[in-house]
Amino acid sequence: MNSLEDYSDIALTPAQLKGRFPAAPPEAFTDSLAPRTLLSILADGEKHQARQIIAILGDSLRWPLQSLMGKPYHWNILNHSEKGSRGVYQLDPRHFSGDPIDDAQARRERRQVLANKSFKQALRESKRIRKAAAEVRRANEEQLDLFIKNTVDSVAGFSVRATEVESSVIDALSFSVAGGEQ
Repeated sequence: MNSLEDYSDIALTPAQLKGRFPAAPPEAFTDSLAPRTLLSILADGEKHQARQIIAILGDSLRWPLQSLMGKPYHWNILNHSEKGSRGVYQLDPRHFSGDPIDDAQARRERRQVLANKSFKQALRESKRIRKAAAEVRRANEEQLDLFIKNTVDSVAGFSVRATEVESSVIDALSFSVAGGEQ
């Protein structure tokens, strides 16, 4: 497998990428090698098969894709793959237009997709609150029941041991009072 450093010459510098995408805001460019290499690959405007990109990156697309598509970069990377097949990625053509409004619109759409995903995830998670609270309550009750049982058993065991010790002490005292004879 190829290491990412083997392909560092493929990655354009942030300055070169800025020249390629003059309408992009300054915060749209990263110094991180894997995302920058992916952006450099997609900078030709063509569609690229995931397997071809992975052959260059030498690992996985997930982190570089998430990095470029997330905050603060918000590159709108389109996936043209058929359902159930590997990705076919292309940078949104509006990033190439040179028009700051087109580029900003592509980034706004990406932010909107992220906001919708975040909202849906928050809703799913909020629906679990009641169930999770019940699970915590049940676990706490089980812990308390176990503590009480262990305490009662311990006290009961102590009482049995105390009675045994008490009997032994009485027997010993009786023995010594009787002059060593019982």
